[in-house]
Amino acid sequence: MVDKQCSRCGFYDTDFECTCPSCDKWYACPLEPEPKPEEFMIKTEALIYKAKSKYPANFHYKGRLTEEELSKIEKKCDVKCSSVYTDGSAMYCIRYIDKEILQ
Repeated sequence: MVDKQCSRCGFYDTDFECTCPSCDKWYACPLEPEPKPEEFMIKTEALIYKAKSKYPANFHYKGRLTEEELSKIEKKCDVKCSSVYTDGSAMYCIRYIDKEILQ
């Protein structure tokens, strides 16, 4: 059953219900929540942003990072690899470096 509010949208079709493309929902659909800033960032920027928002605590990330991505993150954060898994992913402990405190 479709929410009654959905019929207010121009993408609503009586046969197919919501026809709004998923890539357009965040701005076209009044029922969709506003996206978070990190959803617009590339992976390295998003990880740095999350680490900065958790500062002074560590941020944990499980996934794969290329050497290039790792070097970009290391310019602004301390990165430690705590575990490596058989699927090729790893657990990273990322902590933002506050340059103002260091000076």
